[in-house]
Amino acid sequence: MSQSTQESPALDFFMKAPAPINFGLMAQFSTSPDEDELKTALLRLANIYPTYGAKQTDSSDSAFPLTILDAPDLTWKHVVVEQLGLPFDLETESPIRLVLLRTDQGVANLIITFHHGVADGMAGVFFLQDLLTLLADVNAEIEPLAPDPNIMTIVPESVKNSFKLKISCMGMKIMMRLMWIMGKLGKKWPAPDRLIDGKAPWAHMQLTSRDLSIDQTLSLVSRCKAEETSVHAAISTAWLRARHELIPERNWKRTVSSPVNLRGFTGSGKAFGLVMSNFVNTVDCSPSRNFWDIARDLKQQMAADIASGEMYNWLAQTLQMVTLPPNLTAFVMNVFFTQPPGYDFSLTNLGRLNLSHAENVNAVYGPLVNGGEQEFTVGVSTHNNHLTMSFAYRDFVLSKENAEKMADLAVELLGEAVV
Repeated sequence: MSQSTQESPALDFFMKAPAPINFGLMAQFSTSPDEDELKTALLRLANIYPTYGAKQTDSSDSAFPLTILDAPDLTWKHVVVEQLGLPFDLETESPIRLVLLRTDQGVANLIITFHHGVADGMAGVFFLQDLLTLLADVNAEIEPLAPDPNIMTIVPESVKNSFKLKISCMGMKIMMRLMWIMGKLGKKWPAPDRLIDGKAPWAHMQLTSRDLSIDQTLSLVSRCKAEETSVHAAISTAWLRARHELIPERNWKRTVSSPVNLRGFTGSGKAFGLVMSNFVNTVDCSPSRNFWDIARDLKQQMAADIASGEMYNWLAQTLQMVTLPPNLTAFVMNVFFTQPPGYDFSLTNLGRLNLSHAENVNAVYGPLVNGGEQEFTVGVSTHNNHLTMSFAYRDFVLSKENAEKMADLAVELLGEAVV
């Protein structure tokens, strides 16, 4: 990928977002990395990872900004929320910035924030792994990045030409045009940068997290294997049922969007970019159904989506938005940020990270996502058999009390299912 702004219709689409479109990872260190060593490592990474409009000014100043905070009373969640709400200007800035939050006890939280139009969760993991490698040995050899595949070419031709996708994209375009016409006729759609109680919508983002112990994590993995399903499907089931308990609806059919890493399907290797699509699956979560039957349904649907190519539908539809006239493109972006997303959760599972040179890392949290203002996002990571779940939401959509209850209930449901 070029060090300058990449000329890509898809990237241009995301760069025009009317609100911050960021995600982050948080690595918790048992002892703080040395500040000078961290700066030196970032200098090397600036020669490997894209910096876009940012410049290295001298030998001690990396294109990736690093902020050091010695604030024991400040929580890492507060810093993450603040960072996710700060936009990037890729004409003048790097798409990556870091904050090292140090405590009096020597523990440190490293928060890495990425522009989501430039990178996905796995790209963030690549950056974290290379940073850990250089912190262990600043002279270590770093595997070069694979070429970032052109997102316009990732969708297979067989999928692009499928009748079902063409009908879906046509219907979506018609719906967007009708909504645009309604706006011209006087319908007021919420502005993504409007103020709510004196603050922009993204300034209302809240974050909570839950951890599974090593024993709990290993028990969950073991039970999922026995039930012939996946950890992702089990976690999705728990969160869907927890949401229904806190936000009851007449229909027990619940929908989850699951971002999927396409590198293994496209041979992209260690590509830093947006190399992803989404599964969107609906399951019956009614109380009469067995927890593991629901989880198996989800796994089977995802397997069918892979076999049929439907896992590319989200990406193909997003690329269709790129072809809209500029006025409609701006309208679509506004709708994306303000309207309900059409699913109950977006749940990203980065899986078992297998980070090397990470003996000093207690846990990794993320991806921590600033999505649409009506969206609930859950990020799942597992490091050294320590599984974490991070839940992001807006406080004008869900109260903090109910968010904490929802997260507690998701953990409780997982525990009950594993026993």
